[in-house]
Amino acid sequence: MSGQLRHAEAETGIFATALEHYLIAKAPKDAFEVGIWNPAHDAGILTPEIENEMERLDEIFSAAEDRLLKTRSPDAAAFCFKYMIVNREGRDLDAYDDILLAEARQFSAHLAKGSALS
Repeated sequence: MSGQLRHAEAETGIFATALEHYLIAKAPKDAFEVGIWNPAHDAGILTPEIENEMERLDEIFSAAEDRLLKTRSPDAAAFCFKYMIVNREGRDLDAYDDILLAEARQFSAHLAKGSALS
């Protein structure tokens, strides 16, 4: 097995692990937000316990999201997933712009060879 292939496989595994942690952290945060926080907020009955739990879940999720977004995308599909996270619903996550731009350049480099872009 070539070194380049082993590197690509390792990169894919690292991204898959970061994605798994992201999804594991996202599920309870979303469930708590929809099932408890939003109804309590809408009813004007947010308690310190509810706010603390939402903050705790959000911190865990934010750390997993940050790890995922800083992990190099092994392929264009992974890059697109990260791009959608950063740009969904008007979120302002421009701290990741440089990372995404570097990955976009890398994935599109082969298209530029021999074209008007090169």
